[in-house]
Amino acid sequence: MVDNLYITRHIINEYGKYAFGKEHVNRVSSIVPGVMAQTGMESMEIVNGIVKETKPDVVIAIDALAARNTKRLNRTIQVTDTGINPEAVSAITDTD
Repeated sequence: MVDNLYITRHIINEYGKYAFGKEHVNRVSSIVPGVMAQTGMESMEIVNGIVKETKPDVVIAIDALAARNTKRLNRTIQVTDTGINPEAVSAITDTD
């Protein structure tokens, strides 16, 4: 997923927005935190630290592990302005 994003934050921070030859360029960052067994941290802990440091306007979180079945990947979207609630996703019954 991240491979298809146009990551710009590091370039804008180093060279300014005019490095792209445009008046307006969005600062885009990404992270693939991995699973707790690899990092020793919950993904939310990692994201919270990044948000405190970078102060983004928007956070888009994609969690493939929230799906109980691979048929459900890219089928469930939770939009919120108060934070992700994992219980809300797990409460959805699997109709497949």
